[in-house]
Amino acid sequence: MGDELKHLLKTIGLYDLIIGCIVSIILWRFFGSAAILFLSGIGLGFINFLINSCATRKMVDKQKGGGITYILSLFVRIIVICGPAIIIFTQSEVSFFIFISGYISQILSIVCYGVNLRRREGV
Repeated sequence: MGDELKHLLKTIGLYDLIIGCIVSIILWRFFGSAAILFLSGIGLGFINFLINSCATRKMVDKQKGGGITYILSLFVRIIVICGPAIIIFTQSEVSFFIFISGYISQILSIVCYGVNLRRREGV
């Protein structure tokens, strides 16, 4: 894994942690322990991002088995996200929406990284 990819993953992981903690504390006041599902969602979103990044890097670098790795990563990512989402949905729709909100909030971390990168490089 290249240094740039490691930096990207560390930075986005940090942003996920900050966003997850802040939003979960706010949600805790309204939904109680269901706020943990937001942290779970953003955590699984990061795991999904990590798997996708590594598999894509392997494929782009044309390493042996890159195509197969990418296809297998698709199945792993589906299981990692859909498994918990289905279980949570069967228990409570509100909990499901909190979980999915956490998963989708991963995008905020990626946007924050892009904005900071743009500022840093002066583009």
